[in-house]
Amino acid sequence: MKTCPEELIDYMHDYLDGDITSENEQKLKHHLQQCEECQHHFHELKKAIAFVQSTSHISAPDDFTNKVMDRLPKEKKKVGRRREMAPPPSAADGGCSIHLLYDRKCVCLME
Repeated sequence: MKTCPEELIDYMHDYLDGDITSENEQKLKHHLQQCEECQHHFHELKKAIAFVQSTSHISAPDDFTNKVMDRLPKEKKKVGRRREMAPPPSAADGGCSIHLLYDRKCVCLME
């Protein structure tokens, strides 16, 4: 793929979106028959789409937004010139959590 034209990557996305022209589809198929690296990349794109589609039935609880907003710290009247970004805290215990960084304060949404 490093030496493959960037347009072929665009063709992959167009194909997966259902927006590819028949001419470009033929170019893509011809290239995929010859390039193992692009075959792998195309397969990974298809797997990613399948994964996202398989999670479409998952939804947040009805009160999720309210709970998030309630846990955010109240903004001070005078905010500094810029907000500094810091990396989120690591999960030292190997657990999964969601953190929001707001006004240089970290808010844990899931414990």
